[in-house]
Parts: sequence; C-alpha cells; structure tokens
Amino acid sequence: MGRELLAEPEFAALVDEVEPIFAAEIGFSPRQVLTDGDLGTIDRVQTMIFVMQLGLARLWSAYGVTPVAVIGHSVGELAAAVTAGAMSVADGARLICRRSKLLRQAEGKGAMVMAGLSFEEAAERLAGRSDLVAAIASAPGSTVLSGDVAAVEEVVNDWPAEGIMVRRVASDVAFHSPQMEPLAAELAAATADLALGAPRLPMYTTALPDPRSTPVLDGAYWAANLRDPVRLAAATTAAAQDGHRVFLEISPHPVVAHSLTETLSEHGFEDVFVGTTLRRNQPERATFAIAVGTAHCHGVTVDWSRLQPHGGLADLPPYAWQHRRHWRELPTGDGNRGHDVRSHTLLGAVTALAGSRTRAWRTSLEDANRPYPGSHALNGVEIVPAAVLVNTFLRAAGEEGEDVTLTGVEMTHPLMTAERRQIQVVHEPPAVRLAARTPAAPGEPEPAWLVHATTDVAAPRQVKPDVLPDAPGLAPLDPGYVHRRLDAVGVPSTGFDWTIETLLGGDGALRATVHTVAAGEPGSWAPALDAAMSVAPCVFPGEPVLRMVVHIGEVVLTGTPPSTVVVDAAVDPAAPDTVRALLADVDGRVVGHLTGLRYPVIDAPAPDEEERRGPVGAFAGLTPADVRDRVLPEVRAEIAAVMRLDPGDLAVRRPLVEQGLDSVMTVMVRRRLDKRFGCRLPATLLWQQPTILAIAEHLGDLLAGVTAEPEPAIGG
Repeated sequence: MGRELLAEPEFAALVDEVEPIFAAEIGFSPRQVLTDGDLGTIDRVQTMIFVMQLGLARLWSAYGVTPVAVIGHSVGELAAAVTAGAMSVADGARLICRRSKLLRQAEGKGAMVMAGLSFEEAAERLAGRSDLVAAIASAPGSTVLSGDVAAVEEVVNDWPAEGIMVRRVASDVAFHSPQMEPLAAELAAATADLALGAPRLPMYTTALPDPRSTPVLDGAYWAANLRDPVRLAAATTAAAQDGHRVFLEISPHPVVAHSLTETLSEHGFEDVFVGTTLRRNQPERATFAIAVGTAHCHGVTVDWSRLQPHGGLADLPPYAWQHRRHWRELPTGDGNRGHDVRSHTLLGAVTALAGSRTRAWRTSLEDANRPYPGSHALNGVEIVPAAVLVNTFLRAAGEEGEDVTLTGVEMTHPLMTAERRQIQVVHEPPAVRLAARTPAAPGEPEPAWLVHATTDVAAPRQVKPDVLPDAPGLAPLDPGYVHRRLDAVGVPSTGFDWTIETLLGGDGALRATVHTVAAGEPGSWAPALDAAMSVAPCVFPGEPVLRMVVHIGEVVLTGTPPSTVVVDAAVDPAAPDTVRALLADVDGRVVGHLTGLRYPVIDAPAPDEEERRGPVGAFAGLTPADVRDRVLPEVRAEIAAVMRLDPGDLAVRRPLVEQGLDSVMTVMVRRRLDKRFGCRLPATLLWQQPTILAIAEHLGDLLAGVTAEPEPAIGG
C-alpha cells in the first residue's frame, strides 16, 4: 500500500513532512511502513490510512482536482479536516498518532459486522443493549454494528436465518461503541496542545446529528468522532441536496463508494458520479491514472500538464466513440445487455428491485460468448464449467475485492452453450440462483425458467486450516496424470488454461502445484477453481469414471488468487463420492477451501453383455420410425419410474430438465435404458436429446442400425 506512489513527488513530500512527527509521537517511520507493507497492528493501520488519504489528496490536487467540500468517514474525518483547513498537517499527524496509540488498548477486544438493515431498524433491534450497537449508517439499507466479540458472533450465526444479510467487517476493535468511551475521554484531553479550528471549506460532518453543522473541531468533537455513530448516509444525502454531483473516494481501496452510490440512488439522484482512487492489489500509479481519466470523462476538470508537461490536447473527431467490441458477437435480439466474457461470470445488465435488497442480472449465452477462454466439452457437448458458476455467485454476492463465503452450492442441471439461452442471475439475500431458458419463437409463449444452480451467501469465514499440512504419505506422480484421467472419460480439455507443474499422490489424495494463466479480468478466482475442481475427482481410486460435481458444502476464498496455486484434494471418508480441497500459495498459506465437493458417477465402464436384458431381436426388420413408435412408451415409463411420476404426467416434447430431471437422475435413466434396450448409450444422451421423443428417435436409429441384416459383399 503506497509503495509505488513514493515515486510521485507530491505524495512523497507529504510522507516526508509527517516523518519526524511520527518518529516523535508513535515511534515508527511512515515511509518505512509503506515500503515494507508492515500493517500488522491497529496503530499502523489507522495512521497509514491518514497518510495515504492526505498523500492521495495532494496527488489529486497536482492534477488540478481540488475539493469544494469534504466528507470524512470515521478515521477519515481527520484527513478531511486537514484538507478543509480545520488543522495543519502537523497537528493532524499528531492527532492521528495519539488516537492510534489509544486504540492499542482496545485491539482484540471487539468486532464489527455489516447488516442489511437501515440504521433505525438496527438501533431498534439492539435497543437497551450495551454489548452491541448500531455504529455506522453506511447507506439506507446497510448498517455496521459494533461491540463485543460474542455479540457479533450471535448476529453472524442467527440473523441470516431471519433473512437479514450479514457480513463481517475486518476489525478487532469495536469502533463507535461503548468500548470507546474511556478512550474518547483520553483523546479529548490529548488535543490540549493542538491548534484546532473550524473548517474553511464546507465539511459535512458524520460525527454529529446535523451534517451541516460547522463547529470548531476541538477535543470534544474528536471524542465524538471516536465514540458516536458515523452518519455517512445523512452527510452524503445533504451534500447531494446542496447540489454536489461529483464524489471522489480518497482511499487505498474503495470502502464507501458502494454505500454512496446506494444512498444517492435511493434518494433519486441519478446524475451523479462516484469515483474511486486506488484498488487493492492493482498497480498504484496506473490505477490512479485510470481514476483521473475516469473523472475527466465524467466532467471533472483535470490539469493534464501534470501528466504531459509539453504540448497541448488534440481535438478528437467530433462524433462519439461507439465503444463496440469486434471480437465476439454478443446476442442482442432479446434486449439483454450481455455479460463480459473476460469476467468469467454470467452477470449481464443488473437491475435492483425497488423496496428490497434483491438484484437481478440478465444476459444471453451461446457458444460464441462463453465466459471462459478454453473448451469444456464432455463427450463433445460443451458445458459451462462449475468454476464459472461459482465465480458468478461470488461476484453477485459481494463487491469486487470483497471476501465472500458460499454455502450449499447446488448444481442440478448442466448449462450447455450449443444453442442460445437467456440467463438470469438473482441475488435475493441470502440466496443466489442462476436460471436459463431458450428464447421463445415469434408468436409462442415464453418458456419457464429452469434453475441450474443455487447457493446461499454467508458472512466471510476463515479458511481452515490456515497453513497447508505436511504430506508425508504422498509420492511423486507424473504431472500429466490428471489430464489423462479427464481425457479417458471424455473431457479432453479444460475451460481455463492451467498447467500442473508438480503432482504428489497417495491413497485417496492428490497435491498439485498448478500454474494458472491470467486470462480476462485480474483477480478472478475462476482459473484456480477450475483447476481445483478438475483435480478433485481424480482422487477417487480405481479406473477412471466420469464424475460431475453437483454440490459444494462451503466455498471460502480470501484475498487475490495466486498465479501459482497448490491444490490439496482428498476423499472425505465421512460422505460417499465426496472430496474436500484446500487452495494454498507456494509458501503453504491456505487461501481457500472447498468442502463437501460431491462427485457422483455419471458414466461407468460398460456392463457385461449378460447384464443387458434388452430384446434386440424384437426390433429386427423394423425401420427407425417403427422402432421409435414402439420404444416411446417404454422410454416414457422408464423415465417416469426414476422421477417417481405417472408416465402420463410427462410431456414427450418438453425438455426433461424443465420437468424436474436433475443430473443424478440422468445417470439412473441412462442405466435403465442401457439394460432395457441392450445397447450402450452415451453419458450425454439426455443433454443432446433433451426430450422423451428425441430419446426415442435416437434409440430408433440406433436399434434399427444394430439389428439390420448385413449386406452381402460384392463378388462374395
């Protein structure tokens, strides 16, 4: 954080300006902390937020972007006050150092969690409690709670059952809670020698009930800033009501931009730009340049001489750029704005439902715009990899860069790309579902949506274990082992480009060091997930059989995926057909886990001929059409038996998946048809022939060909 920006003169000058003050007040060098990235304690985190915010404000000013008003969020009010002229940089540095030293007393004693409730709703639920309070009014439908660890754990465990979204906040200090009371009194006393005044720029306060208050920012104010609730939503609304339409978040990573956008949208402010400055794990100087360019494109005046001291700006052609991609044609016939194929998700245009927290994304999918770079064909049928479905859920459930936990991922129907399908992803907290349907022909009614995958979103959880365990019982294997097993069951390639560099194996376990090739948006977990879910089914002993993942108990991923990931997969002895997988970096630090990966057998080796009881001879001499007519009622009856339905309840022309057939049932149906008709049917039969009539026609062609008399050889 900030290391690259030390090469920017304005940013470096601010760091050097506060260097001697930090040495005297708190005993460490801000330049050294930025260089080393050592942010392990609360005092370093808080002080370096102040340094980063002031340094970035200087950098924005160097590009001619200066504020006409400021808003500060929690500790951010210190940098906002300096920017507004209420105190000098030196006194601001002294204040943040003293505040941060006091916080050492509270470190490890509290916790915070965001809840999907308004501030008023949260405060009403917690009325009379001192162990947990409503602490931050982030947005109309989002409030951060703060208090004792046990009280926060109670919320995390119990509130989702009531349909309330909760998400842990990465803090072990209970800011803006009664725990701050004794520290606030000490902080007020610690400001006695500082020159504190009123802001010279408009400053919308988040520490007082009236955001337009203009008090002297004295010791009492900074005590309230630490102890009392943060009223961000009210300050944002007041600024917009006063005519402000450009909001820039000055921070090392977006923290409140989403809350600002939600607040402004809720109050009907549509012509607003909410910009950000940097993003975690992204090149800092390049990201800042993008932020400046984005602000310029939204009408912010920029001094380009800072970037290009010589020469002038050239006029571009007077017509607007069309921003049209000329690589893959995206379907637009049904009005959907398509997903970005580089995102490794199926998230298209998003719509928020008024009066709820539900969001829905719409797009269309076909082979030309599949959101993965490779091919994931199963016996020639292209199927969207499970990694794309999971990545879609991760992105739908959380903001970019946020850690999200998924529980109970169910993948009931494969999603194919052979013909165009409309896709809908719905996040109705805590549930997320992905559904598809084929577009209706002109004049026909719209078909029903088929849900392919579902999950629930839980508060971020810790990976377990945090360090990859030793593997003394594993021996080196040929790195090509995994791909050979996949190829043997009809999966010759993978949806993402990854290579196993080293492979260790043992009884029901594999440990693969996998190098993933960056493709698409940076920070995507999809390539690493694809590797993990391809290695996992190869842990089962015996000859290769086709298995497909249909369930994941829990998905926990933290931070940014490493380019080289260690996948540690092992059979779960407590559940049939189940694997658990750990993902770690090359140093053995676990960055994710997938538990309860269930891989039922989709296709097994062909049974012995005597196990097949089909009356092949009964079809001798019949045409394919005659065979079809004879087998149709039998096919219908066999499928109905598996689905536990009356045969008359099954429509012969309607896709079976739309009538309730899932992935596991397809295996049972195919095996029954194998035995009934005495022929080997492909694993993809019910995907390629999705209706009862299509299956009967396939069997008609197959059985007529099997039973036909051989033609005599010419000249024989």
